[in-house]
Amino acid sequence: MNRREKFIEILEKSGWSQTKAARELKRSKNYIYMIVRRGAVPSAPLLELLEIKTLIVRFGLEKILVSVRKLPKHKQGEVLAVMKAVVQHHASQCPKPV
Repeated sequence: MNRREKFIEILEKSGWSQTKAARELKRSKNYIYMIVRRGAVPSAPLLELLEIKTLIVRFGLEKILVSVRKLPKHKQGEVLAVMKAVVQHHASQCPKPV
């Protein structure tokens, strides 16, 4: 599965509209549309950001993300990598949403 297909799969599973994805990812609605409908391929960091953000919302961790944003930039990546690993492990142990 390529990055574009993975992006679309995550977006569909999240239930987010293209507008919400654009807002959450701080991208234009047109750019998200270009990925979904016109074949543009998202960057690897953007795909990872979508994955992390949708998992954070799924597990109700938005307040933690707000705290992470207050950390110095050089520490944010480290903390997000750990959060991602924990959330992915937790997601693999929980039933998938219907």
